[in-house]
Amino acid sequence: MQADAAASSEQLATSCDRHARVVVCSGVDCMGLGGGAALLEIEELCAEVSSSSGGAKNVEAVSGVCTLQCANAPNVNVHALASDGRSLAVSNHLRVDSAARCVEVLAVATSPPGVRSEVLEGGGGGGIMMRRAAGLRWNALRQLARCHNTYSLHGFDGATSTSRASTATRAEREARTAARELLAAALRAEASAARNSEPALARARRRAERLTARAEALERGAGAIVVTPSSK
Repeated sequence: MQADAAASSEQLATSCDRHARVVVCSGVDCMGLGGGAALLEIEELCAEVSSSSGGAKNVEAVSGVCTLQCANAPNVNVHALASDGRSLAVSNHLRVDSAARCVEVLAVATSPPGVRSEVLEGGGGGGIMMRRAAGLRWNALRQLARCHNTYSLHGFDGATSTSRASTATRAEREARTAARELLAAALRAEASAARNSEPALARARRRAERLTARAEALERGAGAIVVTPSSK
């Protein structure tokens, strides 16, 4: 089952010619309830789709300002794009609070209507151990995002791209270390759960490479998670 799901993921991504932008709300409520984890998870899924389609960047993940759906945080909007980048249609996704929900969002962004969302998991949803690993990864990404965010009172124009690494307190450094260790444990758990399926194991290794690189970039101060004020 895992091998079939992984193969279906690659076939779907290769044949996909849709263009979309996935916008994760960066409001305080959304980020406080896992928006940062959603952004990191969706970034990795977008990279997987791009890799499987020969490098074509048909879908991208970005942060956006508050969407006024704070009671249902975290919120994500999917913009279907024209060839010139214009937004043709928008679908709103509420409570994107797990790795599985992120897969559902990406299915809307990249898949023809009616395609089952789990095909994008590459075998990741085919067993209790995979689901446990996904939950562990989500918690790690949530902690990681909290450790590396930049609050901007004036929206994105006022945000800086550098983290507070040089002035981090001991408690902050310990929290960052704990988040990286939890992420590493989650990635090892996924690899262990996928060991009986070559496609699923290959997918787990690609995910591990990307998320480890992302965590290292955050530690260097690159690509901090921006948090903006609520528009309420």
